[in-house]
Amino acid sequence: MFLLAKDTYDQADFGLSLDLFNKLTQDFPNSHLFFEAQLYIGQCLFKSDRFIESREILTKLEKSYVPYDIQDRLLLWLGQVYFKVKDFKQAQDYFKKLIKECPNSD
Repeated sequence: MFLLAKDTYDQADFGLSLDLFNKLTQDFPNSHLFFEAQLYIGQCLFKSDRFIESREILTKLEKSYVPYDIQDRLLLWLGQVYFKVKDFKQAQDYFKKLIKECPNSD
């Protein structure tokens, strides 16, 4: 299910991808992919110009346990969300945090 949702995201069908990732997190809340699915939910909302909803999901994810392997992407997307809503100070803080905490990130 995760791979199908990710493939749909990669094909830029963000509405369907959002539905699939939401279903995945509802049906499998204990999955090791739960947090990454939450990140994709935030990204789908961002790509659909739903910046406030994206910020809510991503901020909630940041306040929970964030696996190391998605930390860089989470910080990047949070920075982008704050940039889009014109909170440039917060965006800058997230981009600085990304550089500091994930210096080897792509």
